Amino acid sequence: MALLKKALFALFGILLAVYFYSGNQEFKPEMLKGKRVIVTGASSGIGEQMAYHLAKMGSHVLITARTEERLKKVIEKCTNLGAASAYYIPGSMDNMTFAKHVVHEAKRLFGGLDMLILNHIGFTYFNFFDGDVDHIRKLLEINFLSYATMTVEALPMLKASGGNVVVVSSFA
Repeated sequence: MALLKKALFALFGILLAVYFYSGNQEFKPEMLKGKRVIVTGASSGIGEQMAYHLAKMGSHVLITARTEERLKKVIEKCTNLGAASAYYIPGSMDNMTFAKHVVHEAKRLFGGLDMLILNHIGFTYFNFFDGDVDHIRKLLEINFLSYATMTVEALPMLKASGGNVVVVSSFA
């Protein structure tokens, strides 16, 4: 009897997955035309590439990262690719006041927000814990608290626009 319950439970899970992931809504680039988007960690890697794709689709982009010179280059390319508008704010996400400031700037610049893409990460060394609690605190601020802070600040605008929060989790 227990085996039958497990099999039915597994079958039910598979059926739910098929139901939820078999939608026939097709992605169309024009869906993002004119959308107001923040992309964090956008000076390189995945964040940079997302900014370029959003620009090609005609979105308004506000990017942020620590390195201003790299952000300037990304903004220049976004503008050339067709972004409706493109702005940058340099700074570090270990400062919650800065994290809030980015969201408030999106409201000031765009009048609202349609998408918050959280792509920044605090880097760490991969070895045994050496007792550096301050490093752990900084990582928690960057990798967790800033995500929560930005999301809470952006929520009223995202609710008003029916917008989305996207969280990228990758070292790529």
